[in-house]
Amino acid sequence: MILRPYQNEGVATAMTMLLAGQSCLGVAATGLGKTICFAEVARRWPSEKGRVLVMAHTEELVDQSIDKMHRVIGERPAKEMNIHQSNEHPTRRRKVVVASVQSLNSGERLKKFENIGLIIVDEAHRGVAPMYRKVYDHFAKVPRLGVTATPDRLDEEALGQVFDEVAFNFDLNWAVVNRWLVPIVARTIKCEGLDLSKCRVTGGDLNGADLMDAMDEEAVIQQMAHGIVEHAGNRKTLVFMPGGFKDVAGNEVRVSQLMYDVLNRRKTGSAEWVMGHHPREQRTRTIQDFREGRFQFLVNVDVLTEGFDDPGIQCVAMCRPTMSRAKYSQMLGRGTRALPGIIDHLGGATVEERGAAIKASAKPYVEVFDFVGLSGRHKLVTATDILGGKHSEKAVSRVREKSDSEGAVDVIEALDDAEVQIELEKRKQIIADAQKFHTRVIDPFDVLCIEPQREYGWDRAKRPSAKMVNFAKSLGMDVSGMSFGKVRQLLGEAVKRRNTGKASFDQAKRLLEKGLDPTVNAATAARLLGDPSAERIARLQERYKAMVGGQA
Repeated sequence: MILRPYQNEGVATAMTMLLAGQSCLGVAATGLGKTICFAEVARRWPSEKGRVLVMAHTEELVDQSIDKMHRVIGERPAKEMNIHQSNEHPTRRRKVVVASVQSLNSGERLKKFENIGLIIVDEAHRGVAPMYRKVYDHFAKVPRLGVTATPDRLDEEALGQVFDEVAFNFDLNWAVVNRWLVPIVARTIKCEGLDLSKCRVTGGDLNGADLMDAMDEEAVIQQMAHGIVEHAGNRKTLVFMPGGFKDVAGNEVRVSQLMYDVLNRRKTGSAEWVMGHHPREQRTRTIQDFREGRFQFLVNVDVLTEGFDDPGIQCVAMCRPTMSRAKYSQMLGRGTRALPGIIDHLGGATVEERGAAIKASAKPYVEVFDFVGLSGRHKLVTATDILGGKHSEKAVSRVREKSDSEGAVDVIEALDDAEVQIELEKRKQIIADAQKFHTRVIDPFDVLCIEPQREYGWDRAKRPSAKMVNFAKSLGMDVSGMSFGKVRQLLGEAVKRRNTGKASFDQAKRLLEKGLDPTVNAATAARLLGDPSAERIARLQERYKAMVGGQA
């Protein structure tokens, strides 16, 4: 199997860390092939260093890992789960064993494994739980690779407790910008009767029973269904519904079944539904019919949040309000893949070529429907929040308001436009502030005219290395108490300034103290600050322009 360039890069970095005995985390947005990445790591892992143990938490994920690893490695991994027992005979051991973490925690099953040299944890955001730690403790000296699309946890439990470093981080924003995934268009649909203000919060998200009660009104479901049918047209649509409220038989139904019924009333034969309590054979058949286009809308409750791949999905209806970035990202990721054969056959194509191929395809983007009502004190996650992870809170807020008022919005394009406008506004304000307060202590982010990136559990818990802190000090930056992510952002911007000829950090700081514009180039800064070498720098720049045919 030919890996994509970023997959090759991520695998190579992970292998370097693992062979050095470091446990590491790999982050790849849904649709970027994280299973392919860890399968390739397993293939490259030297047999003399021991076998590879892969852990997942559901049978669907276990089976999916076995199938994909079989294609990559060329040998079908052993399975350890329920009635399945991997063959531990010394002469017939497979290089890779894929096991459910629950099975490894039961009875004596964990103790039979010998010569394990590498542990791979699928859906690694779950990897700090006690049942995973039991396996880590048993193989105390064995390095671990965790892979996940969503490193953020509702309980803010830092993954840094079980993984030493980040080997690669290909997030959703990066993937969309580089056109490895399709653009995301967000549409806000208002539901007047949806009142979530009285919902309690349990485990960091809306309480399941309260959420079901708030949505258990046909008027609310009718409004949602009307929005879905109107805006989806004939496009294949995945509908996520809440669970948590059980009928007399102990099954989570009512609201999801009502959505299924209403969709079919509005468009006969257009919808099916899958629930966790449905027999596995029934779920498998319904999902396969959806893949093959036998109906348009598939309603589900937590069945298709993880491990479900169907590139044909063109719309995702978020009828399950959530405060969890991880849950929302997982749901949104079901629709972000490009259609088969659209980009992978291009080989080493450019971003522009991949973008043109996606735009010309039958799926030029995925549209996500966010339903809003009265949320009260609750901060519900939307597509803008997910894609705005590396943008300022101001930009995210502006795009959220734009989506609310204008309907469908290309989220990343709108975020970039908002950042440009905010940057212009901020430059004016910084210069005005500097003129008033020449002697104030200036924040490094103000000096570099950038907003600190928003941070979540993993980022906040990680501290910068001594080398990073010393480098910052050499530039004149005070980074005391800052996280790894913030220091890395500052240093990256400082290096970028140097490489593009902009004023250095020290020059920008002195310019601000004088009430001058800190965004000028280095030569201009030198002249403004009275640097004796300014004229020489200017002459060299003019000479260079003349040599390459530029205008003086």
